[in-house]
Amino acid sequence: MTSTLETHGLAYLPSLHRTVDTNYVVVAHLPTELRPDDILVTDQATFSVKLVRDGVSRPYLDLSSWCKAHVWSTAVAPDRKHVYVSMSGMRGPIANMVGVEGSSAVLEVDTETGKLTRAFTAFRGGLGHPYTDMFIDIAGIVVSPDGQFIYTCDFNGWQGNGKVIAIDRSTGVPSVLVDGLDQPSTLSLDGPYHLLVANTRQPGGQASGGQVVRIDTRSGASTVVTDIVDVEASLIGVVRLDSGDLMATMSEGTQDQCFVIRINGETGEWRRVWHPEPGFIGSGIHSDGKVVWVAETLRARVYAITPDGDPVRFHQIHDDVDLADPKKMIRGFDSLEAVTVVS
Repeated sequence: MTSTLETHGLAYLPSLHRTVDTNYVVVAHLPTELRPDDILVTDQATFSVKLVRDGVSRPYLDLSSWCKAHVWSTAVAPDRKHVYVSMSGMRGPIANMVGVEGSSAVLEVDTETGKLTRAFTAFRGGLGHPYTDMFIDIAGIVVSPDGQFIYTCDFNGWQGNGKVIAIDRSTGVPSVLVDGLDQPSTLSLDGPYHLLVANTRQPGGQASGGQVVRIDTRSGASTVVTDIVDVEASLIGVVRLDSGDLMATMSEGTQDQCFVIRINGETGEWRRVWHPEPGFIGSGIHSDGKVVWVAETLRARVYAITPDGDPVRFHQIHDDVDLADPKKMIRGFDSLEAVTVVS
C-alpha cells in the first residue's frame, strides 16, 4: 500500500529569468511507523529511502521532483512521528551538476500516515530573488535533541561560502546559523547544543581533505577541531565516539580514495582504519558511540564497523549486484549516500 501527496514550492531559473512551480512527490510504502534500531538508507540511484528492520531491507519512501533533485540524507524527530529528507538541487537535468536555486528542500513525512506534510524551502514571497543566501544544495541533516530545530548543510554547488541552516520546526522558517564554510557535506549531533560538520575542501573539484568544525547551535560560534591536509581525498562525514575520538569518511572521484579514518579527539591526528577495496563510501554516517554505520555502494550494503575499523555485521540493501566482482565506478551521484539509525 502506498500514499502519495504533492506539495508546491518555487524555484528560480536564472537562465529563464523567471520563477516556476516545483512539485515534490513522495510515495510511502506502508506501514511507515518507525521503531528504535530501524535503519534508514538513502539510495540516490533510485531516488529513494530504504528501511532496514531486523536485518531485512525494504522500500520505505520514493521521492521525486520536477528537476530530479537528489535524495541526500534523512533525520528522525525525537518522538519518531516525523522523518525528514534532504533534497539537493544537484545534478538534475537542468542543474547539470550545479544547484537549481529553489529545487533543494527539506521534506517532512508523517510516519503514522506516510503523507508528505511540509516542504521547507528558502522562498519568501515579496522578497525578490529568493535563494541567493541559502538552500542552493542541501545535504546532511539532523534534528536537535529537543526537536525544536532541523539543521542542514548547504554546500552551495561546490562554490565556497557553504552554510549550516537552522529550520524552526514550529514555524518552518529557515535561517543561516553559520556561513563562510567551504563545502559542508554532512553534520552530526555532538551533545545537546553542538554540531560536528564535515567541511569538505574541494577547490576546483580537487579533493584535498577538509576541516571538522564544531558549532554551538545557541550562538553560531564555530571552532575547527582538526584540519585534514596532504591527502587526495575529501572529508565528507564525521561522528563522535564515546571515547571522545572521531570517526570520519573520506572520498574522491573513484573508490580508490574512499576510506574511513579515526581522529584522536585530543591531538587531531588521524589514521586510516577501513577501506573496502574496492568500495565507494557514502557521506552520511551514524554512530551509537560504539560502532559506526557506513554505506558502501559497490556491494549495496551498510556496514557496522568498530572504532578500529573491523566490520562486525552488514545488511544487504538490494541484491542486483555481483558480489564476486564489484564494478568500478566514479562518483555519479548514484550511490548509497547516508545511513540513519533510529533511536
